[in-house]
Amino acid sequence: MNKKIQLLSLLLSLTFFSFLLFQPLLLDENHDELNDQAYLAIVKNDQKSFEDFLDRGGKLESFVVMPIKKKSLAQLLVEYERIDLINLAARKQNQFQLDDQEMQSIWETTVTKNNSELYQAIRRLNPKEKIKNRRVGKEHRTLLQYASSKCSYNLIKNLESEGLTLDEKDKNGANSLHLAEKNNCRPVLSYWKKRGAMDSIKTNKDLSLPELTKSLQKNDAPTKPIVNVVTKIPEFYKKRSIPKESYNRLELVEPVERPRESIQTAEYSEFSD
Repeated sequence: MNKKIQLLSLLLSLTFFSFLLFQPLLLDENHDELNDQAYLAIVKNDQKSFEDFLDRGGKLESFVVMPIKKKSLAQLLVEYERIDLINLAARKQNQFQLDDQEMQSIWETTVTKNNSELYQAIRRLNPKEKIKNRRVGKEHRTLLQYASSKCSYNLIKNLESEGLTLDEKDKNGANSLHLAEKNNCRPVLSYWKKRGAMDSIKTNKDLSLPELTKSLQKNDAPTKPIVNVVTKIPEFYKKRSIPKESYNRLELVEPVERPRESIQTAEYSEFSD
């Protein structure tokens, strides 16, 4: 009888310790499954599935291990411009906070998209972000300067309303106007012209606008987009049955700069007079 009790106690002990040993693995597996659900919901723009992810306690700062690098769900929402899903997360108060490098990447991508609705949605989702203090890139630019360098003219008003001004300069002494001129971004130049900026512009070291623009070319030459050539479909996409058009845009070929439909020639620009 005593032996049976001892054996039963031993089995219970082994079961208990096995549970403690494997519980983290089970939790990780469940966590990965939940993040995978969110990723597929973002790709397919499936609001119902994404809402279920949020209701089950999913977090936007969670990462999905992609074939090339891991990305946060918040980053993927921005890359796919899923404004409705972002607004849904904001209504459910599923705010996110990542480290500074990840947040910088999210704001850079948001600005590059040149989508005012997307910017406002991310702003609602992350209201504690101090936009005025946010700096991005090696040039330590404000989001207003970065928007001008990318010709994201639809965001200029949004960023100006955050308290960002034309007087602020990056480490090369360039402000929003200089960067718009350098990148031949007529809509941004026209915006500042209407605001009277051309009459009161102050340049670094008393350089004229064209002279400063020319000097910036040496320090801030645009880099060619990185293209990753992949000849076969990664298993990551196969097992998720993700359509080719969805993974191509994010992983197999790094996204090139968006078409510069916004860059008008001087002949047709209201800036040319």
